[in-house]
This record gives sequence, C-alpha cells and structure tokens, in this order.
Amino acid sequence: MSWVCKMELSESVQRGLQSLADASSFDQSGFQALVDVSFRSLLSARGDPEVLDQPELKQVDQILLKQTHTAAATFILEAVKHNADRSTISSSLEELTFSAERIEIFYCTYQTHKKELGRLLAREANTSDQRRFLASAVPREEWTGR
Repeated sequence: MSWVCKMELSESVQRGLQSLADASSFDQSGFQALVDVSFRSLLSARGDPEVLDQPELKQVDQILLKQTHTAAATFILEAVKHNADRSTISSSLEELTFSAERIEIFYCTYQTHKKELGRLLAREANTSDQRRFLASAVPREEWTGR
C-alpha cells in the first residue's frame, strides 16, 4: 500500500496535487509561489485572505488556485503528521505525476518548515486534548466561563 493511500487523501486532494504537478497549469515560478504560499499560510497565526494574491499566480484560474492550495496544504499537514522522509514524499509525489524537479522544490521547502510545522501541530494537538479533557471532566459552563 502506498503512503498516499495510507494518508487517505481524498480524490479532490489527489486531483488538486495532480493539477499542481501539471506544467500547463502552473509554470515553474507559479509552482514555487504556490508551494511557498501553502507553507506560509499554514504557519501564519491568522488567516490572510490575500495569501494567494501573488504576481506569479495571477494567470492561474482562481478556482484551480484555491483547489491546489487546499490540496498542497493538506498534503503538507499529512506529511508532517507522519514525519515523512525524502523517500516517502518523493514516491508519493511521483505517484501524483510530479516531475523530479518539482519534487525537489517541494521537499526542500518541506525541510525548511518541517520542525516549525511539527511544533505547531503538537501545540494544536495538546490544545485539542486539553479541550477534550475539560469537556469530559468539567461541566461546559465552568470551563467556558459562563
């Protein structure tokens, strides 16, 4: 079973990543810009509605742009969650028709941000665990301040 299947990426995520791999949809500068934006948006403390407003992405259809951004962000989170290595990421992206050059760009960007994203996911998991604990142990009115 491939890593993509183990991550249980939806068909729409797989299609979005295949579109990102397609040089006719994203030229090299557009590809790099979308990968960078996808990592930055995950690391941003606040959602920036203009995150996709990059000069390199102006020529890309806006629906396709949003679909590929969502797919890339989903893949990034899954890769960090599974602590994916170079081999795993490469084979997963190869299955989705990424060229060797695009895999290298993606992986280098992943390596740059992997630790920070891992810390962010761990912090979010701890916050969720704390909320679940509070929800089960303390009446809602007490932990919400109502």
